[in-house]
Amino acid sequence: MATPLGQTKINSRENPFTLVMHYRLISVSVRRKIASTVLLAYRLLAAAALIYVGTFFLVYTIDVTELILNAVALAIILDIDDLLFDALATTPGRHLVNQMDPLPMKSWPRVRGADVKSMTMLVLIPLVTMIVYINMLVPMVATLDSAKDAMCGGNLQFVWTTDQRNVILLSPTQGDGWEDGGYELQSKAVDEAEMLSLGDASSGTAWGVWLGSVDVLTETSILPLEQSVDVFNPRCADLGDTEPLRNYLREFLGDESLMGCGDARPYCGLMDG
Repeated sequence: MATPLGQTKINSRENPFTLVMHYRLISVSVRRKIASTVLLAYRLLAAAALIYVGTFFLVYTIDVTELILNAVALAIILDIDDLLFDALATTPGRHLVNQMDPLPMKSWPRVRGADVKSMTMLVLIPLVTMIVYINMLVPMVATLDSAKDAMCGGNLQFVWTTDQRNVILLSPTQGDGWEDGGYELQSKAVDEAEMLSLGDASSGTAWGVWLGSVDVLTETSILPLEQSVDVFNPRCADLGDTEPLRNYLREFLGDESLMGCGDARPYCGLMDG
């Protein structure tokens, strides 16, 4: 922009030591200066848009390998105009640009000897970094932590299944993870198990029946209905007055006031009918 207006003129001179031809831009026509201004504005606008979008792109990239690759890709995109020029420009054109002397440009003002541009960048870059960190990176990390807690939080060292009575059976294990069967009682039993430690599993639960090992769990889950009832209630006691089966009784009948099988007797005729 500081180049004088006039007919486009380039002077050439040969370095007497290296015998390399150097060029100096003396003046530029109005048409070329307008074209240069439009190109400069376009480059600045494209760079600002890429930096803005690229910041979101990098912040929302989770994998470290992808983060490095995306950062390299963003740097290539920001320099795409220079790369296209190097690939498409003719050899004389590249030679002219490479051997062109620096264009005259007014120096930046100084405050007590300090360059205003350098001081501005020294303050602006950390400030923008902190803004991105607080407004974008911190919420992203919080979202990932919440997703991790929702998917992998709590006690995961147990497995569960349902027997022929639709009672949830659980057992401690060294594995982790579970699949949601879409059944409300299963979800309640598993949610309860996730909140327990291994030492609390056998002390009594509200929704699940804990067994000693995975082998016992596997054997029990495949028992027929009659045999499963006999195994868990050999004396034909009223199990509806204690948890967890009292909760099952209330859940199946939709009556939270039930305290045992005696209270559920009126429903038996309705179910038989």
